[in-house]
Amino acid sequence: MAVAEERVDVGPLGKRLLWAIVACLIAAHVVAAYLLFDPKPFIGGDNAAYMTLAESLETGQGYRDLYLPDAPKHAQYPPFYPTCICRLPVPTGPQ
Repeated sequence: MAVAEERVDVGPLGKRLLWAIVACLIAAHVVAAYLLFDPKPFIGGDNAAYMTLAESLETGQGYRDLYLPDAPKHAQYPPFYPTCICRLPVPTGPQ
């Protein structure tokens, strides 16, 4: 049993209305994202750990937990992301 498919032609006015609605929704989303954006970094959760791991790599101390006493070697998170966010020294001579 085949089902007949009916196409509804909305015409050029209907298409313009549809695009106007889509544009308004996108604009509302952009405005809401701009108004709700908080530029301060969140220092709780995993972010603080990743930042201190990147700092330990930057300062040449290895992959260590600098925020703990005696700075033990870190064993929880893989080192890829801290390596990406750390500023590695570039041998460009004295600055």
